Amino acid sequence: MLVASYVEPELAGRLIEQKVPFLDTAGNVFLSESECMVMISGRPKPEQLKKSPAGRSTTRKGLQVMFAIATQPGLVSQPYRTIAQACGVALSTVNQVIDDLQFRGLVALKSSGERIFPDKQKFVSEWTSLYPTRLRFKLGARRFASTTPDWWREFDFAKFDARLGGESAADILTHELKAANVTVYSRVPLGNQFMLSARLRPDPRGDVEILEAFWPEPLESAWIESGGQPLVHPLLIYADLVASGDSRNLAAATQIYEQYITQS
Repeated sequence: MLVASYVEPELAGRLIEQKVPFLDTAGNVFLSESECMVMISGRPKPEQLKKSPAGRSTTRKGLQVMFAIATQPGLVSQPYRTIAQACGVALSTVNQVIDDLQFRGLVALKSSGERIFPDKQKFVSEWTSLYPTRLRFKLGARRFASTTPDWWREFDFAKFDARLGGESAADILTHELKAANVTVYSRVPLGNQFMLSARLRPDPRGDVEILEAFWPEPLESAWIESGGQPLVHPLLIYADLVASGDSRNLAAATQIYEQYITQS
């Protein structure tokens, strides 16, 4: 039997003449058996099934858009141009990413035309799972060893346009996790002055990791500053804790999720 998405009428005629059974998605069919014969021919070609917009929401730019609309209340329902400005990406990128998110069921349209998250927990879970392999590894991670325990608690990160994330930020937020590693996200390259001030030395196995910030500065306007230190958004803290796989960190991640993310 020939099974195809669509069998053209001319081809169907030849198949019937040669008694070759066929079936297509339009409902055209030819089956000839001793007990009975089924023949339906001439039904029009069905409209092409909707295809995914090439998975644009899982690219680096796509994850930046997802991060922005997840962390800025109400942004998902704003015009594409507003979202593009908030994310620091091209207008066409936002269009493609939102289309993909709608196709995947992570963003939906209400009858009024307003965009919403049908399942915010699923959206956060999707971003968290993709972040380590699709975005984080592209952030130019560098590792250093510190010479002074807890140096980061009193350090002036704001002076260097940097923010704490990961275990160190979770330590500040939960007061229940003793940070063994320090994660720093920086908007500008951190040079010798930062290393000297923080008393850090290059070490591929060091306890300090420095990454490039992937979000535009305006997104930080409502972010948390706790313990006198600027922190990255709780969603990013949560994602780094989950990615570590450490049981200590997973417990802190759960607390941060319940206290800061489900409430947003």
